[in-house]
Amino acid sequence: MEISIIGDGNNANSTDEITPKTNTADVMTPVAEISPERGTFIRLLNRVARGDLAGLPIYGKFKDSGGNDLPVNTEMVITVEQAGESRPVEVSQEKTDIREYNQNDITTQRNVDNVDSVKHVLKWPQGYDKPGMPPHINVNSIDTAYIEMKSASVIDWTESTLIIDSAGVEEHRG
Repeated sequence: MEISIIGDGNNANSTDEITPKTNTADVMTPVAEISPERGTFIRLLNRVARGDLAGLPIYGKFKDSGGNDLPVNTEMVITVEQAGESRPVEVSQEKTDIREYNQNDITTQRNVDNVDSVKHVLKWPQGYDKPGMPPHINVNSIDTAYIEMKSASVIDWTESTLIIDSAGVEEHRG
C-alpha cells in the first residue's frame, strides 16, 4: 500500500492513512500524521527489494508557501506515539539534511541508483534493549506515527509531495 500526500498547487490530496500537518519553524514538529484504520495496523518495513541499504524509502519534494525548497539543513525523523504515552519516540535515524530531496525529482529518487539516499533507517525505540536494527515497526490502530521536520521554513502541502514507497508498507488486520 502506498501512503501519500500530493499537492497540486491548490490542494493537498492524501490517502486515508495520512494527514498533512503544519510544522512550527525551527522546532522538530510533525508534518504528517499516520493513523491506521480501526482494527488494522500498518507495518513499516526496514528493507525493500530496491537499492542496497536498509531503510524505508520516503520520496518527496518539500516546499514553502512561495514554492521554494525547504532549506537543505532541514532535519527529518519518523516517530511513533503509542497509546498511553505522553509523547512520541524516535523510530528512525534522524536525517540531518534534505539535500537529496532538493536536488532530485521524485522519479530520480525512485531510481534504483538513488533510492538508498532517501531511505529512513528504522531503529528500536528508546528503552528497547535489542541488538541490531528492527526488521519493521508496527503502528497499531490506537497508535500514531509521525514524520517530523525541523526547518527554518514552514511546509506548504499544496506545493509539496510525500510518498512512502508501497514496497515498504503493509496493512494488516488484527
